[in-house]
Amino acid sequence: MLNERPRAFCLAAVLTALLGTTPPVHAGVDPEACCLPNLSCVDLPAEDCDAVNGTPLGTGTTCAINGSVCSMQPIPAAGEWGLVAMFFVLLIAGSIMLRQPAQSPHARQRRSA
Repeated sequence: MLNERPRAFCLAAVLTALLGTTPPVHAGVDPEACCLPNLSCVDLPAEDCDAVNGTPLGTGTTCAINGSVCSMQPIPAAGEWGLVAMFFVLLIAGSIMLRQPAQSPHARQRRSA
């Protein structure tokens, strides 16, 4: 018969292998899917997930169902200051374009002739 180890010991062994650290395991707390910094997924309680710099996916989630979310790269978004900077760049570019006189095709033909 195989020697069955407690679940907490197995979880600690997996985290030690993945991260080199062992977070504390809380008895009686339901685990949830946790995205680790190396984009892998481990089922941990939220406190333990925070302890290993992971991102908990919420109660009722598991790596078997939600683990593929961890491997997706986040979509970069412009922050508040990025939007302000983009506004000023477009404002300056627009004002430069509006200051230049518009030339009609007929005016270009007269100058070339």
